[in-house]
Amino acid sequence: MKKLLIATAALAMVAGTAQAQSSVTVYGILDQSIGSFDNGAAADGRITATSASLLATQRLGVRGSEDLGGGLKANFVVEGGLTAGSAAQGWQRATFAEVAGSFGSVKLGWTDLGTTNIDDTMSQAGNLGAMMTQADAANITSATGNGDGLGNDHGTGIVYTTPNFNGVTVEVGYKGPQKIAAETSGSTATPSAASRLTDGTAETQTGIRVDYAKGPLKLAAGQTKGKNEGVAANDRKLTAFGGSYDFGVISVGYTFVEAEPSTTVKHEYNLFSARLPLSNGFAIHGVYQTAENKTATDEKAAGYTLALTKTLSKRTTAYAAYTDLDNKGANAGYGMRGTGAPSAAGDARDPSAFAVGVLHTF
Repeated sequence: MKKLLIATAALAMVAGTAQAQSSVTVYGILDQSIGSFDNGAAADGRITATSASLLATQRLGVRGSEDLGGGLKANFVVEGGLTAGSAAQGWQRATFAEVAGSFGSVKLGWTDLGTTNIDDTMSQAGNLGAMMTQADAANITSATGNGDGLGNDHGTGIVYTTPNFNGVTVEVGYKGPQKIAAETSGSTATPSAASRLTDGTAETQTGIRVDYAKGPLKLAAGQTKGKNEGVAANDRKLTAFGGSYDFGVISVGYTFVEAEPSTTVKHEYNLFSARLPLSNGFAIHGVYQTAENKTATDEKAAGYTLALTKTLSKRTTAYAAYTDLDNKGANAGYGMRGTGAPSAAGDARDPSAFAVGVLHTF
């Protein structure tokens, strides 16, 4: 009987240790809003509608970690975009396996490369401070225009991240040939269309990024290149650097982005943002952006966003935001988060939006 009790206790200790060495977490973000949106059409362009992901991109994910011993950990993430009320959900965001230790970490799977999300990292207004989109695919970080987003998590890759050296981390990554949508299609290839074939619609991607974070200061710089395996003129490149600083009474951020959707087109973006905390959980956010096609005439834009947020709890935030954008020139067709891209290019195509919403994380 005594031996049985000892064996039972030992088994319980082993089970408890195993449980403590591994963990799995379900997490997600819901961001729903309703508002008045004007896409800049000459007439009847304003509608009242619901929207999503204005302050943060909706998602549903599962992540886990297991202690392998000797300072090694095995981690995984399975994450997908989330459209509330839709039965069509897909795991089309970050989905990877990772081994981490004193050497740094190696990820294999669907994961970001290089410059992706530098604008989000430095924004003091969440997604409202993300880079403008453009009808001719200048926003090559997104899945709108010019095939797959350059550097984002649409495609399998391998990424190595160094250990943290006094606040500095370096990330390098590679994605093998992936089939992308035609450069002028304006839509991303579906996951099932991914291909290892080296042809005119296949692209290899490489990326490098350096981050520094210490106290109230954050800095980041990176570059992602897409090499078209068939048509050199369709090579793409995205370069970005930015920083943010929290002064306590106010925090500010800035990002510069140079987007080259091909070897003959270049767009430049400047993104400024600030957050002013108030009492009782309120905060005011401001965003100002400029954009310009450096390889064409009559294609510029400037826009701003003003937002008020109220922290209701650790996981829930209510917000109201107004965005207004001024396209300058006959070829300008830019849009900001919340406004969407205008219905067509033109000097009078100036989208705007006002929305109120609730953000919940879990």
